Amino acid sequence: MPDTRCLEAQAPGTVARAAVTIEAGLSAAGFSITTRAWLDAYDTQRAAHHKDFIAGIWREAEAKGVSPLFLGFGRVEPEYEYALPLDGDGEACVYVLARRSGEGTDRIDCPGDLRLTASEIRDILNLNRRFRRFLLVLNVGGVVDLRPVLEAKNILYLSQLGSVTGEVLADLLLGQGS
Repeated sequence: MPDTRCLEAQAPGTVARAAVTIEAGLSAAGFSITTRAWLDAYDTQRAAHHKDFIAGIWREAEAKGVSPLFLGFGRVEPEYEYALPLDGDGEACVYVLARRSGEGTDRIDCPGDLRLTASEIRDILNLNRRFRRFLLVLNVGGVVDLRPVLEAKNILYLSQLGSVTGEVLADLLLGQGS
């Protein structure tokens, strides 16, 4: 059975009726996810950050006397800084870097969007040093400045494959598929 001992996923939301997240796809393929507590803590913090992001749009819209929909349309919520301990162990590590982007969403040159956050840089570099088998997966629809983490042993550009992203990544890692 394949074994991935460290997975940190930052998957973008979806509006599809059904979707296979990276975590679900790897689990279904038999990979062991040893960082579920980290993923749950990240999701909890991300939800709080998202709530603050939306509240900020409402405050700004009110101050400008415009509709929050008008002000928020096309805005990308950047990744946030976090301080979560890296607790996964094992022989290999897959770190998934994601960005929200697409038609109608403007990207900006800031940490958490076009640039990496300090948290991402810290974790990618630490995990790259810690695991002999390390893979940085880019689940992004546009460019991200990777200069701070170019020492990463392996980088895979996945490119937001839609509702089956988790299955596709598992197939790639296992060398399966057509």
